Parts: sequence; C-alpha cells; structure tokens
Amino acid sequence: MLKNLAFIFLSFFACFGSQDSEILSFEYEASTRGVLKKVMIRKDSTFVFDQENEIKTITKKADWVFLKQQLAQFDLKKLQVFEAPTEQRFSDKALSAHVSIITTSRSYKSTEFDHGIPPEEIEPIVEVLTRYLSLE
Repeated sequence: MLKNLAFIFLSFFACFGSQDSEILSFEYEASTRGVLKKVMIRKDSTFVFDQENEIKTITKKADWVFLKQQLAQFDLKKLQVFEAPTEQRFSDKALSAHVSIITTSRSYKSTEFDHGIPPEEIEPIVEVLTRYLSLE
C-alpha cells in the first residue's frame, strides 16, 4: 500500500510539473503593414495597445480563471504546433495573429493565424483576449 501511495504522490507532482504553475500573462497580437493590435492580460490588470494608444483596465476575475482553465486542456508545449484553419494573412486579406503565454520560467508562442480565426484548440482563449480589443 505504501508503494501505491508513493506512486500516486509522484504521479500527481509529475503531472502538476508538466506545465508551469505560475502564469504571468496571456498575450494576443495581430498585425500587418501599418496596423498593430495587442492585448496583454495579467491577473490584476489588462493592457490594450494600438499604434498610438495604451489603455489599462482591471482584469475581470472570471476571465483570468477561464483562461487558466483553458490551459489545462492541452500541453503548453503544443501551442506552437496547432494548425491555422485559414491562410488569408499570406495575402494581407487578414491581420496575422498569434497568442503568447508567459510563465515564470518561459514564454510559449502559438503558430501564426488569421486574426479572428484561430486554431480550434485555442479558440476560447482568443475569444476572451479579443473581447478586450473593443476597449480601443
């Protein structure tokens, strides 16, 4: 029985350690020639940037909790391999966008995708992040 408890204990911490436990920020950036839209959400504050303005607001607690819950759905290391469903950004028909997750130990960046049309795996995260763009 002691052997089983040790296995369960070690398994729990191995799973817990597979993703960084301290998320510092979620970032969304969309750009093309002459256009930049960026959102950075931290636990307590959110920043919305464009070429000329920076708006700071308080992060909604429900949004922060939701974003962290969404990360539990996949391994952060896979963020860079999720495939974009469309390719309009290659001909400037759409802004080129990506998501970054910043943790205490490293930064994870998604593949590029068309603004508003993210890979299915991160769509709920992008929906929350892009809602803040309406603050501009």
